[in-house]
Amino acid sequence: MLILPMMALMTGPVIVLAGSPSRVDRPVLVVSLPWGPSSEQIVQRADGRLLGPESAPLGVLATSDAPEFRSRLRAEGAILVIGASLIASICGT
Repeated sequence: MLILPMMALMTGPVIVLAGSPSRVDRPVLVVSLPWGPSSEQIVQRADGRLLGPESAPLGVLATSDAPEFRSRLRAEGAILVIGASLIASICGT
């Protein structure tokens, strides 16, 4: 029964940091819903470019020089946009 409160305490800071702005030229993780446009389509529509040769079923790494890239990704249907540096810090690299 203690696991749910512990998870809430641990995920709170991650959610706050995930919403923080990242620099325009820094990579972001873009996650989409399985029944909507794919992450690749969302990135293309937001004037971004994919990074790396591989992508996960619901997410991709992307970057762009376009202003307001994160906002554009959300407007195109991304459910989650997280700075890749945050992901790297969580993974310990």
